[in-house]
Amino acid sequence: MSIVKNDLADKSLNDPHRLLRNMIDQVPDYLFVKDLDCRFIVANEAVARVHGFESPDDLTGKNDFDLHDASSAARFSQIERQVIRTGVAMIGMEECVVDAASGKERWLSTSKVPLRSTNDTVVGLVGISRD
Repeated sequence: MSIVKNDLADKSLNDPHRLLRNMIDQVPDYLFVKDLDCRFIVANEAVARVHGFESPDDLTGKNDFDLHDASSAARFSQIERQVIRTGVAMIGMEECVVDAASGKERWLSTSKVPLRSTNDTVVGLVGISRD
């Protein structure tokens, strides 16, 4: 490996934001963080692709009603609001989403856990889904 490549790798490893972004985008599972209003604040590339977006940044500020039919969005939203309200995680739920590119249903095993601040207040949720 050349010195230039080593320097680039070192810079990436030393920048925690860049390293974290790279890590979550490399994971094939669907990773996301939502705020108290269940709007995306972070998502990885897998989440963006399944919803038909080119970039995870395109999801920022969107909620389930922007992405799914009303019935599915209501189910997802109800579960997320329950996690936020109660502070209790929902682990290994089965959820169905429609892949925007293929139009096919994808059954996912999904876990949603409360995201807590340093003083233990729930400030959102973290989700991970696996096809």
